[in-house]
Amino acid sequence: MAEIEVLESGFENLSATELMSKKSGIEGEIHELLQGLDAQGGVGMKGSLIDSEKFPRNDIDLYAVRSARQRVIRLRNDHKSVMKEIENKLHELHAESKLNKLLQTDTQTITRDTGGNKEILEKTFARISMVSYGSPADKAELKNGDLLIEFGSVNITNFSGIGDIGRVVQHSEGARVSVQVLRGEKRVGLSLEPKRWSGRGLLGCMVNPI
Repeated sequence: MAEIEVLESGFENLSATELMSKKSGIEGEIHELLQGLDAQGGVGMKGSLIDSEKFPRNDIDLYAVRSARQRVIRLRNDHKSVMKEIENKLHELHAESKLNKLLQTDTQTITRDTGGNKEILEKTFARISMVSYGSPADKAELKNGDLLIEFGSVNITNFSGIGDIGRVVQHSEGARVSVQVLRGEKRVGLSLEPKRWSGRGLLGCMVNPI
């Protein structure tokens, strides 16, 4: 598996487009590494590397597992740094057109004039419901009825099922995920951190395809 180049620092020198590309590349490599770890007897990131008799397991490639785990840890740290820089870029962008270029990839916006008022119809693919109080979703200010426009790297152009959201959540535990929703007729940008909390899952809400 070819590795993408991931910088340990200097993300602040990247453009918004480069940051989004870097984010997608990191998420893709993490996904491949986790798949490889699952293929190693389902050892994952936390499975034991010794058997019941306290000897190194002989059913897995110990070197490959350790290397993959270390790589995932480094990539997750890089992902946090990239997301921080993306947030900084968002604060610097004042024009709505520039914001759309950063956050929207091949998502069509249909604008029509109705008596001088413009109604923006966004392409959405899932609905948020059952947001639990105190959950990561609640703290990110997701609301019941919000319609997802973008969840991390997932949007209407590449959404194939709820598993796409699950993979982004799994790969982004403890990191920030950029989320765009349609709330009424308003587009709202949020920053969500999937993580363990007192309830079930890493989000604390339901995501239903539409």
